[in-house]
Order: sequence, then C-alpha cells, then structure tokens
Amino acid sequence: MKKFIIFILFIAIFYGAQPADALTKYAKSPKILVGLYSTDDWAQLTVNDAYSIKSDGAILKSILANEIVAIKYDKATSLYNIKYNDEIITAPDFLKIIPAHKNKVVTLINYENRPEWNPELNDNAFLGRLQMRYAEATDTTWVIEKVGLENYVKGVAEATDANDADYLKTLYTAARSYALWHYTYPTKHANENYTLGTTANDQVYKGYNFMQRAPNIQQAAADTKGMIVTYDNDIAVTPYFSNSDGRTRSFSEVWNSDYAYLISVDDPGCAGMTLLGHGVGLSALGAVYFADQGWGWKKILKYYYTGVKIQNIY
Repeated sequence: MKKFIIFILFIAIFYGAQPADALTKYAKSPKILVGLYSTDDWAQLTVNDAYSIKSDGAILKSILANEIVAIKYDKATSLYNIKYNDEIITAPDFLKIIPAHKNKVVTLINYENRPEWNPELNDNAFLGRLQMRYAEATDTTWVIEKVGLENYVKGVAEATDANDADYLKTLYTAARSYALWHYTYPTKHANENYTLGTTANDQVYKGYNFMQRAPNIQQAAADTKGMIVTYDNDIAVTPYFSNSDGRTRSFSEVWNSDYAYLISVDDPGCAGMTLLGHGVGLSALGAVYFADQGWGWKKILKYYYTGVKIQNIY
C-alpha cells in the first residue's frame, strides 16, 4: 500500500433531513463564502493586481497592485475602517476587496497559518475576492473569501500530493459535494455570514499556496470538475473520515437523522484497526486500499455511498 497522510477527515457535521428536489445545474462554478479567520485587529493585505475596496456598492478606494492596506471593524463606533498610508476612511457597511481581474492573489500579510511540518511556509494567500464583515449574532468580525467552487476544492488540504490519482479523485469529488451541499443548504454558519470554515469542523482549507504545492491534487480536481455525488436527483451529503475498524457506520448510528445512502458497509482495508473519526460515509484509508486494488474513483464512491450516482452539474 502506498504511503499516505490524511490531514483531517474528522468532519464535525449536523445534517437535518432535506427534501429531494430537481438537481440544480449551473452555467459555471458557483461561488462560496469561506470564513478564513475572525479578528478584532487590523487585517493587512495586498493584491498582485490593481484593486478596489467597496462598501454598499460604492468604491471607497482604488489601489495599485502590490500596495498594502489595512482594514478593521471598530465595535465601539460600529464602523469599518480602511487605513491606506496616512489616510483613514470609514464606512457603515461591510467591506469588499475586489481585484480588477479574475484569479488574482490576495495575500493577508499579518495572518499566520503555518503547517506544523514546515513553519517556513505560510498559507495566507487566496484566489478570490475578500470581505470583512461583522457578525452581530456571534459578536465576531470575519475575514471571508468569496471563491469559485473549483478553486475552493483545489485549496482543500485533505490529502498529500503523493496519494494515488483515483484516491484523490474520490476524495476531492466528495469534498466538492460536501461544499456544494452546504452552498445549497447554507444554515451551518449563517449567523456568521459564510458558507464554510477552514478547519476540521468543515474541511481543512489552505488556499492558493497549498494549490501551488500540490499539482497532483490540482489535476485530480480538474479531472473531476463539476462532478458531484447525487441520490434521488438531489445533491448527496458526503461525510468522510480517516479510517474505520472494519466497517463504516450508518448515519443514524452517529447523528439524529437518516440517509438511505449512508449505511454501514464492510471496510476491508481497515480490518483490525481502531475507528478514527465519526465512521460515516467514505473511509479514507479504506478508499486508499481500494484504489491500490485497482478500483476506479467512481466505483469507490458508489461503494461507500450506497445507491448514489456521479453527475456533472456544470
């Protein structure tokens, strides 16, 4: 069996039953909102392109490429602040950082997100528009990335670049489906104004710098572009985890609900091991085992998610 490392796969989720509906098709990759981090301090940033800062539809400041600004929400005044050189601009509505062109890199200069295995790296760069938005319900101010679903998937750090190609296609199709399910049913983080976070409570997301380090993952995501797991003509919930003890768990064994396609199945690649994770859905180590046996990625997904289809939505 090939060596591999799985970074999280402990997705902490709560799903209520959702009504089946006609499967939505998209002209292009939809955009989701990713809550990068919360802060009460200034967030310093720059963009490798000319960019503007908007609030309530109005441009507050136009800035040249690679120039630095800082933004902050002041709870005492209920105002958003922009600091550019010696100038301070305020606005009552949340801020949007908008590069002049698509797929430009926004770098959060004072954001520290360094992998334990190499503290010289810092995953603080993102392909998308940024927002700073205060969430009254939780009294937190969030830096949020608005990013296309495909670019989001490519920034998900749930495997190593050395994993088998069919395993990567399996995992990243599940990751795409997970994200699209929460885009479709945006309740989990609704009181904080974003779709998904960046930790194991959702999916570990690292953004642009991770994308640069993981060309095989980028290829797997590209090879499965727009492909999601569906059941009864609706997007399927696709939880996954590290490894089982020889069988996966049904959804109802772990959470207070039920899905016909999330039932217990034998997991021979994990026989004799200790369950690591919630046990529902795709077993990552089990999927690695099946990929090593020559199974294709669609067959693996259909094994762990019983009775599903793999469909292209754009």
